Amino acid sequence: MGRGKSKTTIRDEERILQIVNEDLQDYLPVTVRQIFYKMVKDLYVENNRGQYNRVGRLVRDLREGGRLEWWK
Repeated sequence: MGRGKSKTTIRDEERILQIVNEDLQDYLPVTVRQIFYKMVKDLYVENNRGQYNRVGRLVRDLREGGRLEWWK
């Protein structure tokens, strides 16, 4: 059995959901790039390839887990 999600991962997933459901609601469907640059603009993550890949994995996990619709 795994350890579960870290507090950072949970916090970042909640931020992604907030961005999609509130901040970018007028721009649906949104891409990982749009979510990532909103997080960079808000100084939530650094603008680098590693952070972009991490945000992409989190978005994928949220979609596959049913917490974020694919059309959003």
